[in-house]
Amino acid sequence: MKQTEKQTLGEKTAQNLLEMIQQKEYAPGDKLPTEAELVETLGVGRNTVREALRILMSRNIVIIRQGSGTFISEKNGVADDPLGFFMMDDRRQLTEDLIQARLILEPALAALAAQNGLEEEIKDLERILEELEELIRDKKDYSEKDSQFHAQIATCSHNRVMTNLIPVITEGVRVFADSVEETEYVDFEEAEDKVIVKIGTFFSCYNQSWGFECVYVYEIYSCGQMKVEIQGRAVQRGKLEPPFLPRIGIVMKGNQNLQNTMWYGMGPGESYIDSNAASVMGIYESTIDEMMTNYVFPQENGHRENVKWFSIGDGENGLLCRMENKLGLNLANYTDESLEKAQHPFEIEKSNDVIIHLDYRHSGLGSNSCGEEQLEENKVKLQDFSMAFTFSIVKNGTEINEARKQYI
Repeated sequence: MKQTEKQTLGEKTAQNLLEMIQQKEYAPGDKLPTEAELVETLGVGRNTVREALRILMSRNIVIIRQGSGTFISEKNGVADDPLGFFMMDDRRQLTEDLIQARLILEPALAALAAQNGLEEEIKDLERILEELEELIRDKKDYSEKDSQFHAQIATCSHNRVMTNLIPVITEGVRVFADSVEETEYVDFEEAEDKVIVKIGTFFSCYNQSWGFECVYVYEIYSCGQMKVEIQGRAVQRGKLEPPFLPRIGIVMKGNQNLQNTMWYGMGPGESYIDSNAASVMGIYESTIDEMMTNYVFPQENGHRENVKWFSIGDGENGLLCRMENKLGLNLANYTDESLEKAQHPFEIEKSNDVIIHLDYRHSGLGSNSCGEEQLEENKVKLQDFSMAFTFSIVKNGTEINEARKQYI
């Protein structure tokens, strides 16, 4: 005869309380009877009720709010990490596996949702979808709304297993895909007159099956110059890929005191692949603030195409950057994030650094404000890329002569 493990009075009371919750069909957010009422209903002492509530709280079945009472948890008894995701060290592979699992499950789940969903539940699903699409259009963080959308599909299916499982998978995607760029390895080599640092990374976006495997090579010379080479390989692990990318390049930060700039490239005003008729190649001087095109509604601006070299300085010394091949350039006193948040120019928050964009490719502007988007040939597609440039410190007034010198 199999011997069963003895239960404590608190554990038995917790089981009885759980059965009461099920029989009375309490829903997430519903308030349970008071402690005194539970003592009378369950026929046990106050301390035993408290122990039972703590047991159910540890199982995410109830939640105790000081001064308000005890409520049914929104987590439906699902543990915080039921599938052991936090023990898996390869976050990129875990994210891909989670997305793949959802792709396997959701087509059949959507069919169940269409078959079993109540009218009010379907309306909620449509509302969540509209809100999700609006967040995507406005380029705002949509990860939480995306999680709600997938959870609502499960709710509409009326499959109790999926109602608990899909939110776990979706929340896993949201949490573990939060990292934008992961370092895969770092190599270090010391030579006679230089140090070479090589860094391998994987760069991707939230909830996507594509990205870039990148290798950064920094050669730092004893004379103070630094050469940077970047190789990027496009990675496609599914059928879905972005229709186009705004740009492919890197973002760097410079000292805020370096407010004067000179460059050899398209100018004097901004230029894009589909908006450059008023620009010609030449050497130009400006300030960082004057590189901005001040539109009534803050938006992408100030890009210069076909830049061969540029410098930023403080009037005495400067930082010179020479490119092996022509690149796109943006210099600004604000980040992309602050530009996106602002509704008016005066709302653009100043950065503590000079923000430097170097672009391998930059998509055209189109004229979306008038209804037309970019032409296909002016859209940057998912592709391999390579960039190389050298930084050196120069004296004010020597930029042109220094830029003519050969690479190290």
